[in-house]
Amino acid sequence: MRRTKLPVIFSGVCAFLLGCLPCISLTIPAFEDSYTVERRGLSAVLGKAPMLLVNSNSKALIKFSLDDVPTDSEVRFARLRIYLTSVSSAGAGIALHRVTSAWTESGQAMNLPLASDSLTQIPPDKIEVRRFISVDLTEVVRDWIQNPTSNHGIAILPAPGKVPTEVANLRIPSKEGFIFGMPAQLEVQLGSFTSGQTSGGSATTGPQGPQGPQGLQGAAGAAGAAGAAGAAGAAGAAGASCFNRR
Repeated sequence: MRRTKLPVIFSGVCAFLLGCLPCISLTIPAFEDSYTVERRGLSAVLGKAPMLLVNSNSKALIKFSLDDVPTDSEVRFARLRIYLTSVSSAGAGIALHRVTSAWTESGQAMNLPLASDSLTQIPPDKIEVRRFISVDLTEVVRDWIQNPTSNHGIAILPAPGKVPTEVANLRIPSKEGFIFGMPAQLEVQLGSFTSGQTSGGSATTGPQGPQGPQGLQGAAGAAGAAGAAGAAGAAGAAGASCFNRR
């Protein structure tokens, strides 16, 4: 499992240096991704393919590990970013659904139950080759963090069109196919924490340190102003008189 501690430390340092409100930004790579193919009665799971296919016969599956995120985290926002390596047809767009059952790249991934309501639909005018698509998953990620057993990832499939031929056909780089573009990422911004596992408690004041060495002698000050004249002194005693002897 790939850890996400380095982004946490880096963002925490930035927040300290900038003096801003505490927040942590995470960029979480896909933990598992795969796509399923169903055609003419045949089915396959391709968990190690370099591309995730989304078309009339295939749907992509992506799952993110949130094990390193404390369950009491405040999720300010979360968004999914996917890169479109190729787009043969935008069709009627694509739809994202929550997967409601466990799956693995190398194990069970066929006929997975999906949430009946899509999380969102991306219209065809937003689907362009060699472009990113960003999808708000804030509420979903909050639920995944608070209820880890509900985190089975998402499925990406063509949105239903008005006619059967109006179907999207595109490719997304998998985590094994990063040479074709950026694999799917989950960007999460966290706020405050309520447990002491992530944010440290208040520190106690340490003992007073020893007295430092005496400083250097300062420069001589300027000469002061002349003082006032003193009072006249008392008259001195009379001297002895001199006379001639004859």
